[in-house]
Amino acid sequence: MNTLLPRSLSPAALLRSAFAREKRWHTLWLVFSWACLLFACARTWQVIQGRMYYLLDSDMSSDLLLGYVLRKEHALLTTNWFYSTELRVFHNHLVFAPLFFFSDNWLQVRTIGTAIILLAMLGACWYFCRQAGIGHLFPAVGTLLVMPMSEVYFRITLLTVSYPPHLFASFLSLGLLLHFMRSDRPRTRIVLLILQILFSFVIGMNGLRQVLTFYLPLVLAVLFLCLVYSRPQAGATLPGLAVPERRLLIGTLCAAAATMGGWLLNVRVLRYLYHYTSQEGVHFARFDAARLEQLFFGWLESFGFQTGEYVTSTQLLYNAFCFLALLVLICAYISLARHPERYTLPERLFYLLAFFAFVAYEGLYLFTDMVYYTRYNIPVVVLLMPVGVDYLYRLPRCRLWRGILLGGMAALLLWCGNDYYTRLWPKNMTAGQEAAVTALRVAGYTEGYAAFWNANVMVEISNGAFDIRVWKSGEDVTDPDNLYEWMQTADHFTAKPEGPVFLFFNKNETEYQTPSRVLDQGKVEYEDENYIALGYPSYDAMRADFFD
Repeated sequence: MNTLLPRSLSPAALLRSAFAREKRWHTLWLVFSWACLLFACARTWQVIQGRMYYLLDSDMSSDLLLGYVLRKEHALLTTNWFYSTELRVFHNHLVFAPLFFFSDNWLQVRTIGTAIILLAMLGACWYFCRQAGIGHLFPAVGTLLVMPMSEVYFRITLLTVSYPPHLFASFLSLGLLLHFMRSDRPRTRIVLLILQILFSFVIGMNGLRQVLTFYLPLVLAVLFLCLVYSRPQAGATLPGLAVPERRLLIGTLCAAAATMGGWLLNVRVLRYLYHYTSQEGVHFARFDAARLEQLFFGWLESFGFQTGEYVTSTQLLYNAFCFLALLVLICAYISLARHPERYTLPERLFYLLAFFAFVAYEGLYLFTDMVYYTRYNIPVVVLLMPVGVDYLYRLPRCRLWRGILLGGMAALLLWCGNDYYTRLWPKNMTAGQEAAVTALRVAGYTEGYAAFWNANVMVEISNGAFDIRVWKSGEDVTDPDNLYEWMQTADHFTAKPEGPVFLFFNKNETEYQTPSRVLDQGKVEYEDENYIALGYPSYDAMRADFFD
């Protein structure tokens, strides 16, 4: 009988064969995931570089305008600017402002700056993955980061690069914490802890956002881990923690204390020196079922859910990816709850961090009066990305099923992203403003007035040649000097325009109700079906046309 058993079927040989097959699977995974990442980067950059100019809005242009102001003042912060809902201590102006020293071409600054910011976000994600022990998953996570799984994700994260600084901060802070936990060299741990404290302090100076969206969930996740995995010692004063958990707790509490210190500096000192809208005015509110429904569909939209077309249209593929992604995340947390022993401490940490971030967000919007926008989900969506990828990679099924599921999800994501870009390519959101800017520059104007959604984008289209005072969008303009304390220089409120001045209106918006009736002395410098620009020889002549 023994002569009928091939030597290759011995236990040692079978084990070697299994390891060889798993190694081939791992190699194939790396090749495939890196190919997906390279395609995602190339396709996204093709669209961003090729169509960025035609997709501008005033939110994007405000960031670039702030960078230009800081460059002129040679400063990192300025009192001559009305910030939005937080003080921009750590944001994309740290990239845009220095670039203005090398180029006066605003489009070139935006293009290079966007590339730097997105690469920095990917670099921070790579560092986190390495420290979490999932470096082999970075290409897949990176693919999710740079592909538009939803329209709101593309616009807020990839196009405007408004959120990548916050995502960079989250990945870097988590990477530093895990590096501190894993390091065996005392000097390295001291340096890492100091860096973590300093960086967290700077992030706290921005305001309350990162405190609530990252550091609070981080503290909750670490405390939960320490509570669950501490050794039972009823008579002890302090919990009995192993070295990794103890380091994790120390690093987290130091980071949280530092970011709270930065936030207190923001609240007690900086708010009296700089102009920005504080988020501390949010109030607790009763539970409202309508907000729950809004949150539910907001999360679906964040993962790419679309409506309005037939179920046999291409929207089916977008929605299939949305529900598959949500199903994968639910299964991931069920797996963690059922078999926590299969997960390393860093893996448990980033799973729980994403979970508590989700809970904190839901609680914040369900039980306060804070205004909700779908884009506010993006930081949590990004924290969930490593969770979904990790679960798919470790799925306890045969390599064939794992390959089919991973390949299918990747194919859906890349197809949806490519289809979205194909549809996006012909869009031109700035045609009217661009034509108006050209006409006004030819006529010799450099100063003017416009509502927010037109003002700053026209400044960028003019390559900084215009200085435009900003009205609040959605309000009737009855007094040209009633300016909006939002995303413009503070000297607009004290200095009046010198020389010719123009007024720019969207004829279809509330801003034009009174001007359309009372203004009859201005020269029409530009007009189309949506916009009209009126010119005056001086500020006094313009103001007189409002009130005489």
